[in-house]
Amino acid sequence: MVGFSFVVVRLWISALPVRFGRSRPGLPTGNAPRIDFRRLAWFDRLGAVGYTKSPMVEIEGGDPSALGLLAFRWRMALSRHIQAQVPGQDGAFSAAILTGDRSGIDPAVERDLRISTLYHLVSISGLHMTLIAAAVFVFVRYGLAAVPGLALRLPLKKIAAAIALAAGFGYLWISGFEVAAQRAYIMTACFLVAVLIDRPALTLRSVALAAMIVLAFSPESLMEAGFQMSFAATIGLISAFEALRRQGWWMALQTDPRWRFVKPVIACAMTSLVAGTATAPFSAFHFNLMAQYGLLANLLAVPMMGAVVMPAAVIGLALAPLGLDWLAFTIMGWGVAYVLAVAKFVANLGARRRR
Repeated sequence: MVGFSFVVVRLWISALPVRFGRSRPGLPTGNAPRIDFRRLAWFDRLGAVGYTKSPMVEIEGGDPSALGLLAFRWRMALSRHIQAQVPGQDGAFSAAILTGDRSGIDPAVERDLRISTLYHLVSISGLHMTLIAAAVFVFVRYGLAAVPGLALRLPLKKIAAAIALAAGFGYLWISGFEVAAQRAYIMTACFLVAVLIDRPALTLRSVALAAMIVLAFSPESLMEAGFQMSFAATIGLISAFEALRRQGWWMALQTDPRWRFVKPVIACAMTSLVAGTATAPFSAFHFNLMAQYGLLANLLAVPMMGAVVMPAAVIGLALAPLGLDWLAFTIMGWGVAYVLAVAKFVANLGARRRR
């Protein structure tokens, strides 16, 4: 049995004392026995965790011109603006997926998202980065192609890839450079750079290159659930769609104009099915969790995220300087309301099943 040695510490930051509190080395495993929180804390350079018994004193901030502080100010301003445009928990969820600010989400909503295995939609990760980059790529490429003569004179595909690469970095910066977002950006950047150098983008070689880059900067992430689940989902998706391309019925579906508006929905549903199946073993191992209705929840919610929520978010951000973002954010709020309704429905299904 592991014991804890409690010590009393006094911290000094910017020559101002912080209140007394308690600290201890590392964290217990809790409900995730496969996750070593002390190991994670060691790689995060955290010697101890703790709390204070009284409110913290206010300390002077850093240089207002620092990029980190500027990003934080923009992030909080954008979060408040989105929640003003989309009231309630729909706005809190919308702010979370765009800025990483999850402070407005109610505990009851978080509980529904966790039980339904949809909480990954809140954390900025590979899904959000891919959808943002893909939406920017599609809007820029087809928007420029609508201008007469540009498609014949300029490499629109490469221009769209470069702008999507910059947009992805901006999304990473405004979201606070979270670890999962950094990993997702590296993967997305590998695919977009492949487009810039005229190489096939969605290949397992690109996934291997992204994994090598991530492990070169943080080798310890190999044993983390986020790394394993992200790359398992990506490998599963690329392998599945490569196999589908060799099927005659899938190619006929791609070329048949009668299925023009159904194809994106089918693709999103296939994405949810494959990604959920690929990540299920890792979820069971790391979190001791195998959700009975998790696949159903993802099949119902993820297509809405890809088809409505994230494209509307990109349009809203683009229209913000013109003051017309309210329309796009309202549509995004409708999609988010559907996602939260799915989370509550699936969570209640699980509760009735346990009773």
